[in-house]
Amino acid sequence: VNGQSVAARKVASGERASNKKTAHTHQNRTVQGKADVIQSKNADISNKTNKVFGRIGKSILKILQFVGLFLLLVLDTVVSIVKKFNRKLHVFRKSEATTIITNCAILTIIVSCLLCVYLMKKPSMDVERAGKLAANGDALEALRIVEKLERKGFDETKLTKTKLILLDKLIEAKEFDEARDMLASMDKNDQTDALSDRFDYEYARYLYEKGEYSQAAQMFYQMQSYMDSLDYYHNCYCALAIKVYLDGQEDQAMNLLTEIPDAANRIQNVIMNLAGEQDEEVSARIKETFNEENIRQFEQRVLLMTAINEKAPKGRIAAGYCHTLGLKADGTVYAAGDNMYGQGNVSGWKNVVQVAAGAYHSVALFKDGTVAAVGDNTNHQLEVDAWTDIVAIAASGYDTIGLKSDGTVVACGMHADRVSGWHGVTMVTGGAYSLGCLYDKGYMMASHAGAQMDMSVVLFDLAVCGNVSAGILYDGSLITNMDNAPEWTNIVSIEVSSTGIFAIDANGKVRSYFYRAGDSVDFNLSAEAVEIASGGTHHVVLTKDGRVYSFGDNEFGQLNTASWNLQEG
Repeated sequence: VNGQSVAARKVASGERASNKKTAHTHQNRTVQGKADVIQSKNADISNKTNKVFGRIGKSILKILQFVGLFLLLVLDTVVSIVKKFNRKLHVFRKSEATTIITNCAILTIIVSCLLCVYLMKKPSMDVERAGKLAANGDALEALRIVEKLERKGFDETKLTKTKLILLDKLIEAKEFDEARDMLASMDKNDQTDALSDRFDYEYARYLYEKGEYSQAAQMFYQMQSYMDSLDYYHNCYCALAIKVYLDGQEDQAMNLLTEIPDAANRIQNVIMNLAGEQDEEVSARIKETFNEENIRQFEQRVLLMTAINEKAPKGRIAAGYCHTLGLKADGTVYAAGDNMYGQGNVSGWKNVVQVAAGAYHSVALFKDGTVAAVGDNTNHQLEVDAWTDIVAIAASGYDTIGLKSDGTVVACGMHADRVSGWHGVTMVTGGAYSLGCLYDKGYMMASHAGAQMDMSVVLFDLAVCGNVSAGILYDGSLITNMDNAPEWTNIVSIEVSSTGIFAIDANGKVRSYFYRAGDSVDFNLSAEAVEIASGGTHHVVLTKDGRVYSFGDNEFGQLNTASWNLQEG
């Protein structure tokens, strides 16, 4: 038995040894396999590296060959020149030291001349290089070179062609900040005007694609005749309508779609841009809401509100900083208050149909569409003599603006350059340091960026003053760009000044909201009000019977309107 056990143990021990040997062999093969794979990968990497370095080496060799040939050519030319000078000056007949000094001087002159030529040609070479970089799509590197040349005072006229190419490529690459800066630095001509139009269009499209529909709509509005800007303009409002609808404001959304051609079908084309992530139920509800019949019915309600608003008088009273104007039924004008700059010299005006007042100037619109202005002209706000075909006027503190019958505007004064692109305008307004307008079917535009409200708002009246704006929605409710503004409804006329917001409701009651309690006044009126104007520290109200009531500061007699009756001839 013991013998058998010993034999069994030997057999078992042999089997374990055999198994270990087999496992060790298998492990060695696995390690060897991995090593072969790694070696193969390393070989591939080595081959690729060798190929890359081989290509680089060949490129470097070609460059060195070219440089070498160039240097040999230059050296040969220099040697030839030196030899000619040596023969000419008989250098070899002189001492060795004289020969060395003479040749060194000649070489120095030649090298200096070559260096001067290189330095003279380098800016032109850089211009050419920048042009090639821009043409090949490396606009930012080209811009860096151009800016460096400009800092060194390189001739601007020689840079123009390259800058035009570069500007085109910056716009194409959507590098809008750099393109805008370059446009601002270039002289205006037909080429830069064309690129400016393209910049505006591409930037507006960029905003549209980002979902910045309000800002994009304003830009497309400014260039509706350029390419398909008008279609984009309408699409912006369809997209805004969908956004407003999804926020729970169905009526306001419908308002945005009034007068948009083929709005119901257009909605279908833009819905995926905004509601693509919504479920099918929401998309179906949007399509059902904005059908042709619903839009048509809403347009009828808008027309009714527009008719009511158009009946409200505008421009029969006006309040400057310290003076007041009143337009009588016979077309003559009253004035009260400060006359330091001649702003009260209105007694000669006749056939006037509207008045406006700035801080220290007065403006009149005549029946024949011409305009007159008196008072302070520090900012050229009185330069209205050439205006014709004007249908409405307004004034900010230091500006005068006129609305022409074709919907364009003319302006003079401190901010006149900010309104030159306005068109399709239906009304103009102004106050303090800003001008405003309503255009198209009631969208607002303001010269002061801080006063601009969102473009998803459709208004029936507007007032601006500095960075504050207030308007009336289609349902007669107040909307402003201020926090904690009053929640007024049923109003038909709006006014904003430096001290507060004022309105008249459908019942002829004056409503007021003063920013500071110390500026507050009590409008104690029993008569029905139809128009209100505010100069900041004093406020003027016109009633239905033609009387003019004034409130607030009377330091210069600007409240002396008790005897006025604007209905009398």
